Amino acid sequence: MIKKADKNGSLLVLKTENYIKMEGKHLRGTEMSGIVENPQALQAVTKESKLLVNRFHTLDKPKEKISFTAGQRDTLLQHKASTPHWYILPKTHKTMYEETGTWPRRPVLSGCNAPTRPVDRLLITFLTTLLELLPERLQNTSDFLRKMKNAPSFPKNSIIFSFDIVSLYPSIPQKEAARIVANFY
Repeated sequence: MIKKADKNGSLLVLKTENYIKMEGKHLRGTEMSGIVENPQALQAVTKESKLLVNRFHTLDKPKEKISFTAGQRDTLLQHKASTPHWYILPKTHKTMYEETGTWPRRPVLSGCNAPTRPVDRLLITFLTTLLELLPERLQNTSDFLRKMKNAPSFPKNSIIFSFDIVSLYPSIPQKEAARIVANFY
């Protein structure tokens, strides 16, 4: 198997059985292992997504407050959906597991052609503007370093550390997040 690595964009040539081992650790004991392509479900979600885009565009609002044009709406509605696919990206920048001969991995559920993509694109447009209002937001490492230049000096015995959250987005309660964003707007 030829796969792209997680961070550096390099290509890896992996034994198929090693790639399957890496996948299996993520799928074992989950509902995902039973997912198969379902055309009726894909069609139903696609229809609901298009209804949401139309509903948002036709909300009762003054003309000067219309957030996106009919042309933009039509572009979102022309989206051709397909079932998202799941894959893993090996983390070659980390130490390989000696016992399995594989790297740690980052699971990805590709939503590029997902039936919810039009709604996703619409929400990104509105939520991105909120990010600019959050002073604690870190965009990337360079942004962090820029902010550290202007930070007050730390006490002599301070310890600076960072941490990584595993599966951040799936762990966010969706109803609570929606309520918070709605209140913010």
